[in-house]
Amino acid sequence: MRTSPKEKAGGSDPPTPRKPTPKVKGGDFKVLRLPRTSNRPGKVCAIGTAWLTLIYFFMGCAGFIDERAAIAQESEGKFGTGSATSVRLKERARVKIAVFQDQTESVDQNRVPVLTEAHLRRIEQLVIARGGEVALGAIRDESNRSLIRFFVPATPETPSAQRTNIFIASAKTKALTRAKEQWQAEVESERARFHAQAIQLLRNVMKARSTDVVAAVNRGRLFLEEPDVPHHPIVVFITDGLDGHRTPVRLDPFPPGTSVIAVSGTRTIGILSVFKPIRFENIDGAIRFLEAERGAE
Repeated sequence: MRTSPKEKAGGSDPPTPRKPTPKVKGGDFKVLRLPRTSNRPGKVCAIGTAWLTLIYFFMGCAGFIDERAAIAQESEGKFGTGSATSVRLKERARVKIAVFQDQTESVDQNRVPVLTEAHLRRIEQLVIARGGEVALGAIRDESNRSLIRFFVPATPETPSAQRTNIFIASAKTKALTRAKEQWQAEVESERARFHAQAIQLLRNVMKARSTDVVAAVNRGRLFLEEPDVPHHPIVVFITDGLDGHRTPVRLDPFPPGTSVIAVSGTRTIGILSVFKPIRFENIDGAIRFLEAERGAE
């Protein structure tokens, strides 16, 4: 009796041969079997966070992180995103201000206001906030004297927002921070020098017996006509405008767009009436006007 292959193998069926892996273009097709991960959410979140960290790192190295955020974050804490120095210089024009204080005997007679140290500090802060220059002079019997000046250069420019390497962005941010610190130190040094000289001028208690308003007007015009970057010209006369010249004088106009301000304390403005100035009763009102948008635009 003939035995079957099944009986020879001990009664079990022979193993089924595996089918060959189908060939695909470019080589064999292999199925990658991933190990079964745990269902615990903690491990899944940890793995996802690690992958995202690596992805963001390589994206930054490739240049997909905007440097604007890094620069803003670095400079916000020290200089302030809403500080006058960082914002107003970009939104409002620079200023060039000439201020003349009457120091003659008519000041007491006509009750002309007098600049104080507090007024001086407000004017200094205005120029620092806006950028530009302020010049102070005295109206005396000889007013054609050199002005005391305080110049504030423009703040270092923030680089334009662009996609760049995070390491380059960090280096630019540090360089900008150092430049702003140097700018602040230089401005403060110049402000202190100007303030000391201005206080010395304002404390001159010796009143002149005659008034030379014409020379002050000419000196202020020369200051405002100097070639400079675009700015808003302003001239402030703290005087009654009563000039001591016996013969009529011709006053040339100031540069176009100049804001002429007269602080007299009385209705008298003398020869300054030809300029049709903006008039104020006291110095505080004039400074508030300059600090406002409409006063220095």
